[in-house]
Amino acid sequence: MVTSMPVGFHGAASGFKCLESGMARYDIPQNVGKVRVAIFLGNKYVVWNGKQGKHEFRIPCRDRRQAEEVAAKINRRQHDGQIEVLS
Repeated sequence: MVTSMPVGFHGAASGFKCLESGMARYDIPQNVGKVRVAIFLGNKYVVWNGKQGKHEFRIPCRDRRQAEEVAAKINRRQHDGQIEVLS
């Protein structure tokens, strides 16, 4: 089953697709900038670009270690426009 929905609560710039393997594939915008690890609602770790509104970008992660790995990969530009995260 493949589904698509927007990332973030305010209509962020990219979406994700749930894969049957338990992984989620996120599209990374070309101009995402530097991302950081943040704690959002419910003490959940996310990778966030620090923007709000239309250009906000968030990837929820299971724990801090996973969030730091995803943020490092995005900041090093080792993602080819998409990144898979274990959900």
